[in-house]
Amino acid sequence: LLRKAPTAERRGGETQGNPQLTFDGQSGLPALTPSGDAIAFVRSRCEQESEQGFDLAADATGHSSPCRFTLVVMDSVGTRQVAVLDGAREVTGLRFTSDGTRLVFAGELDSLRSGIFVVPRLGGASRRVAPSGVFDLRRSGDSILAIVGAAGTASRRQARVIDLETGTTTDSIPLPSPEVYALAWSPDGGRIAAAAFGMLYLLRRDGTVTDSLTSIWRGHLRWTPDGTGLLGFVPAPGKEDAFVRVGVDDNGRLTSRPAPVMPRVPTLFRGEFDVAWKTGRIGYVSGEMAQEIWTFPIDGRSPGRRVANSTTFYDVPSLSPDGRTLFVMRGDALGDNLYRVRLDTTVLTEEPLSAVRGAGIAFSVHVTADGARVYFAQQDTGFMRASYIDLATGQEGVVPLARQYDP
Repeated sequence: LLRKAPTAERRGGETQGNPQLTFDGQSGLPALTPSGDAIAFVRSRCEQESEQGFDLAADATGHSSPCRFTLVVMDSVGTRQVAVLDGAREVTGLRFTSDGTRLVFAGELDSLRSGIFVVPRLGGASRRVAPSGVFDLRRSGDSILAIVGAAGTASRRQARVIDLETGTTTDSIPLPSPEVYALAWSPDGGRIAAAAFGMLYLLRRDGTVTDSLTSIWRGHLRWTPDGTGLLGFVPAPGKEDAFVRVGVDDNGRLTSRPAPVMPRVPTLFRGEFDVAWKTGRIGYVSGEMAQEIWTFPIDGRSPGRRVANSTTFYDVPSLSPDGRTLFVMRGDALGDNLYRVRLDTTVLTEEPLSAVRGAGIAFSVHVTADGARVYFAQQDTGFMRASYIDLATGQEGVVPLARQYDP
């Protein structure tokens, strides 16, 4: 976890950087108090060491082995920690209330208790206020805006306004898509930003869409403290997201394209952050994951061989039918591209086969049964494209796909 002030802080005449607050590699879902004097986050414990326990994408569970989660509150300089809740089976969202005295979180405490809960900032009994789902809090007052139910179902066609004290639904707001996975309630309570797969929507309080933008956003959205823009992480090449701002006017119209505030931030595909709305301080999760690719003979008579290593591999590699060539997607100086490694040579080298600029999500590499072509999928501004390369001629092509194509 790191925090960043929008203007440089000075202490003793020296400009301070972005101090790191946690060092265990198992922290996520940061939430800041309105003034930014304290940060809450979730710490995971998983049975498999390689698991982090956090969602890698808006529609993914993110971990396959059993994990347990602890809610932690820490002061902004990292000197004091308080475990608010321990042993939860799942936590998917975390926010402070408008007065900073309580935490609101979505998750599963045990096999019998799941939903959106409220707990005192320094610990105590958790009180359920709504079914589990995506939510945001009103900056002033005691209401939450929540979407409950499974993605793509009829229940996801509306957001509920829920009283935090009683759990009563006081209003419902129609949504433009059942695929919405992130919400942000404007400071004045009159506008809502919603991210769906490949789209960003702006809505009035009655659900009227005032503007939209074709773009991919990670699972966290926040308004700027003054309500003139939206903040979030968007995918960028090489597994490094860009933290961007898009302007919004008083009529709920977008006034700019997403502009980088912090480029090239490795967020492990998660894009988790929060903004202290009184001070503009930002807390976010950053980290890299080193990966290695090994090959092993099926007969087990000789040892395995490491053939490649990187922090920017996407998805799993693909072997040619004869087992002599490996294909893998990874980020490079241009963007996200396809590489070939010939396994029947003494010195292994990665040979680039494509030179695509940009993108940001690359996956699903497959070699045809005759070994003549290799296909791969990429997604950048919200639309999927499947490309192929003819391995004999080097010719590249694109396969037309429906927008909801799932490789």
